[in-house]
Amino acid sequence: MNRWSAFTCALLCLVPVMSFAETVKINVVWDTFNSNMYRGLIALPEVEGQPIEYINGDNDTSRDGHVTGGSDSGSIFSSTSVSWTIENPKKGLYKVYLFPETNNRPNKAVWSSDVTVKVQAGGRTHTIKPKQKRGNVWYVCAFEGRSLEVFEQQSFYPVRHMIYGTVRDGMSGRRVSGTRVELINRDTGKVMPNYTTKTDAQGFYLIHSFPMGRFKVRLSKKSYIQTTKETNFILRDLPVQFNAMLSPVFDKTNFRTVLSWGKKPADLDAHITGPGDGGSGSFHISYQNMHVYNKRHTLDIDDTDSYGPETVTLKGLDPGSYEYFVHDYTNRKESAESWALSLADAEVTVYRGDEQIAQFSAPEADGTLWRVFSIDGRTGKIKPHNTLEYVETP
Repeated sequence: MNRWSAFTCALLCLVPVMSFAETVKINVVWDTFNSNMYRGLIALPEVEGQPIEYINGDNDTSRDGHVTGGSDSGSIFSSTSVSWTIENPKKGLYKVYLFPETNNRPNKAVWSSDVTVKVQAGGRTHTIKPKQKRGNVWYVCAFEGRSLEVFEQQSFYPVRHMIYGTVRDGMSGRRVSGTRVELINRDTGKVMPNYTTKTDAQGFYLIHSFPMGRFKVRLSKKSYIQTTKETNFILRDLPVQFNAMLSPVFDKTNFRTVLSWGKKPADLDAHITGPGDGGSGSFHISYQNMHVYNKRHTLDIDDTDSYGPETVTLKGLDPGSYEYFVHDYTNRKESAESWALSLADAEVTVYRGDEQIAQFSAPEADGTLWRVFSIDGRTGKIKPHNTLEYVETP
């Protein structure tokens, strides 16, 4: 090596390797002659221990400054627009929502074809147009900050202030009509009588147009265990879906877990492992082994075409640890950047005897195996885990 080559090599070794931060642009444009004004917000990835942050598309900025929103009032010569810029996006899901307004008031009627959402990331542009014409809320898409993959969700809702869902029997999967649904003010503990309803013949319910606040939704019907879920419309002014799987009342010494989820992925599987009879040996309940120890512990129902339920009943506990987890069978061969389980709206409700004792929602993370919780066989106490990892065959 000559002197010049050696000098050049030494110089290059002193220069740090440069990495270029990624910039993601989300632009919403529509024709100037459209009678609506469109507004929107983007939900940032979840951060453990902190409430989800929502950034408006109108000159708003995230706490750490990596997301900024902007708007263009438009003119007769240009389209009007709302936009967000995300500098160096973080791992996790960014979710985009839009709202139409006419004369500064919500408009439920019109999503015209000239409205276009463009997500520019990783040198590619993903273009989305509304698939429906009605709805005051359009959940447009989600994208993952590290892989920059765009998930086109396309859900439409009549109002922002709404809680809705379908109630099913956790043992059979059939829809349950006549379930009483009550909205409870979490600060006062009182039922709000103007926002009480019952499920229809299809098991569907809808509560809407209630004031801002923190609430608990309570669902109850004779011979079933009452179930509840909490929600906060102060932190987020967006529709909330609560699909419930009601469990019939059963013996107080028994435990029951009920898994439910959305349309995708088609097949999630419940698994539970634990000590054998008297604490000797061990068992593993799943779709491959639905009955264990002469039907003492059972997988009561195995759903393979979306929504659930997947229900496991444990008849008494033995000394040792019981582990409960959920496997994304549909995407089991994925080994990286699989967000399907996180996007599935998967929930696990745990019952004992005649009461609901725990409820878990899938965390916002990538993976194909959701480790949900464990139960101490001696005390019956539940220890949450709520983590995701990659496992092809549990």
